[in-house]
Amino acid sequence: MKMRNIVINEITKVFRLFGAEAIDTPVFELKEILVEKYGEDSKLIYDLANHGGELLALRYDLTVPFARYCSTHDVEKIKRFQIGKVYRRDEPQMNKGRYREFYQCDFDILGQYNELSSDVEVLLVINEVLKRFDLFFSQYTINVNHRSILNAILSASGVDKKNIPVVCSSIDKLDKQPWEEVKNELIMVKQIDVAVVDRIKDLILFDGSNQEIIQFLKEKQELHSDKNFNKAIHEFEKIFFILDNASIKLNLSLARGLDYYTGIIYEVTINDDALGGLNNELKTVLNAKIPYMVIMGEDEIKNGIISIKNMEKNFQYRINFNEVESFFNSIICS
Repeated sequence: MKMRNIVINEITKVFRLFGAEAIDTPVFELKEILVEKYGEDSKLIYDLANHGGELLALRYDLTVPFARYCSTHDVEKIKRFQIGKVYRRDEPQMNKGRYREFYQCDFDILGQYNELSSDVEVLLVINEVLKRFDLFFSQYTINVNHRSILNAILSASGVDKKNIPVVCSSIDKLDKQPWEEVKNELIMVKQIDVAVVDRIKDLILFDGSNQEIIQFLKEKQELHSDKNFNKAIHEFEKIFFILDNASIKLNLSLARGLDYYTGIIYEVTINDDALGGLNNELKTVLNAKIPYMVIMGEDEIKNGIISIKNMEKNFQYRINFNEVESFFNSIICS
């Protein structure tokens, strides 16, 4: 519990740093609000027993309840965050951290803003949150794709518009399953033509640097008939220029199965070994009741500073190398 609170507190600090305000939504919603919003994952929604009143269900995520909240209260512009439990009627996989009840941390920007400013800000928020925990995992990648790019790829490959959502839900499994399994599902279960599936593979599995992937897509003339595709390519070129040093990777196989995605899609992957270190190292520090932790990362070395974290108060100091001795002397004498 203590470890969870430390993580949640750090994430909350980042959300507030970027000017977001907290709102809360009920754990349950009208069932009609939730169904048909999550594609094939709608089967994972927990229905509540009908006691003669309105049909209710436990929230599947925090995004759809947020949309309902804004509609109910006529909210047209807001930057908000919410950290709360969500529920999915899924098979738990403890070794992979998949539970039927778990926390989600949402950061949302609603309203009209300057071009790309919201997408860039979301990426900065993600990067800042991960940097707060870089003592425990230094290797992470923010994978991005655009629904317009994916739609153009699938349409050019021969997928009917009505089948795009179900194809996306299969492609979304590529981070857990090899291509051959996904291919078999598309052909045998979803009845997609073999030639169409092969064309999809040739496009979505292309890899390289962000610039190489952009160039690869630009050379595919069959994609340019979709004006939304050209707009998405232009957006990514700007984002990669603005956030040149961030750990962002264009991943054409990133799909996300939820039906409400229309623009840029984000997903973070973390080195498995480093992620395990997050739990083990932090547990060691907490159990041993170590009062201070000294942090020396790439940023500290580059700037000639040391980060010292007060584990009890969850507060972090940043001091120069030559101030370390006097810092700890002041603590000993106090």
